[in-house]
Amino acid sequence: MILLGFHSTLFTYMSSSPIWPTYDTNPVCRETWIWNLLHINNFNTHYNQCMNMTWFLACLMQLYVISPLFMIPLNRWPRIGCVLSVVTICVSSFACFIITKQHNLIGSVPKIELQSNALEEVNKRLWQFIDELYQKTYVRFTPYLIGILLGCYLHNRRLTKKNDLLTLSFGWIISAILMCISFFALYNREESVWEAAVYNGVKDILFSCGFSWLIFVCVTGQGGLLEKFLSHQIFKPLSRLSFCGYLTQTIVLEGYFLSVEVFVEESILYQGMLSDLSWVLLFTRLFLWTLISGFVVSLLFESPVIRLLYTYFPSK
Repeated sequence: MILLGFHSTLFTYMSSSPIWPTYDTNPVCRETWIWNLLHINNFNTHYNQCMNMTWFLACLMQLYVISPLFMIPLNRWPRIGCVLSVVTICVSSFACFIITKQHNLIGSVPKIELQSNALEEVNKRLWQFIDELYQKTYVRFTPYLIGILLGCYLHNRRLTKKNDLLTLSFGWIISAILMCISFFALYNREESVWEAAVYNGVKDILFSCGFSWLIFVCVTGQGGLLEKFLSHQIFKPLSRLSFCGYLTQTIVLEGYFLSVEVFVEESILYQGMLSDLSWVLLFTRLFLWTLISGFVVSLLFESPVIRLLYTYFPSK
């Protein structure tokens, strides 16, 4: 909420350009800030959200509140909990299928460019996809529940026996196949509404199951070089900055692309005239600024709160 207040009121005074906002208070935030406070802003349209990237936080909070409905049965009545979770996953996947077919949505964001070269049409289909499907909680149950099922399995089994080489090899092959299908099933081809609907219905299941294997082997000490790489100490500071970096990324992007220094460069970018090297340099620059801003926000707000929680609730 602190960043939301900054974005709503003080952001407009940070710079100036022909396209820089001139309002005193962000008009969208003035009307819809209560949606963010209640963590229901993902049910508003993307254009009518204040700091619209926070749809993910709203979705995650809603899933967190609902999670006891699944975790309690999984703990006390495992079979009932598993059935309830599987049924919910199936309903969520079917909802993705129906919504895609009903609204004639795309199968993924990159597919927009294959269907239309007009910028206006691209934006229209992109926001329609995000508003109707991408940010809704009821289509995000699948990865969340698969993660809960995996966590319960690892917690209850307390696995100590290592799998043999054949089992591990088979698991890695299946995992790679599932994740490749979830990414590349509709790559470089014109898709029909039915194909897009089926793809949106099953892609989260395929990716989550494939990724669950990666988590499983790493947690049980069977990940090999991948486990050593992902467990490296270098990722600790990055992981601590990930949340604040996520919150500040939109402010960094808006501050960069709306500023007067890059007004001309932005026009060139949208005309597709930047080279691959320019894109890499642009990404690196924005990534570093995001890390810096995330570090500042973490140092000022997140770290003190965490320290206070550790002080007053050490057992937690």
